[in-house]
Amino acid sequence: MSKKLLILFFVMILTVFSVMPAYAGTWKKDGQGWWYQTDDGDYYRRGWKWIDHKCYYFDHQGYCWMNGTTPDGWTVDQNGAWIVNGDIQYQ
Repeated sequence: MSKKLLILFFVMILTVFSVMPAYAGTWKKDGQGWWYQTDDGDYYRRGWKWIDHKCYYFDHQGYCWMNGTTPDGWTVDQNGAWIVNGDIQYQ
């Protein structure tokens, strides 16, 4: 599968899963890293979430993956935003 088709497939999957409503929340930080606390006191974990029109990957403990490659092979910048060819991907 070509890289363009793979990116298109991933964007389509994210679009399908992004139809869930986004609620206001707050970024939090501790000694291990950053996480996003939702307005109901919960936090995101295990996967991709759109926050303020950018997509972030959260590990099983709820920490945002930053500055590297996520377990599923995508790249995130130093702030954790999903990037493709150096460009932040917006919703």
